[in-house]
Amino acid sequence: MKFYIRRAVAGVIAVPVVAGLYTFAYLWLIIAGGEPTVSSEEVFNNGLWLGGLVAVMLTFSPQVSKFLNRVVGE
Repeated sequence: MKFYIRRAVAGVIAVPVVAGLYTFAYLWLIIAGGEPTVSSEEVFNNGLWLGGLVAVMLTFSPQVSKFLNRVVGE
């Protein structure tokens, strides 16, 4: 059980990090010559959703791995 808590805490820390990296990647694409289609607030919100998904997958990675192994047949 303690490993779930540790992974959950790491996931909570990872959410803003992932959102920031996602925002900077979008900014880099704009600087490289891309056309901005959304505001920076919307990009950061999308990064928060992505970070939340990463946090959930990090927390429950053993169960997801076991499930995928059963689905694939390994």
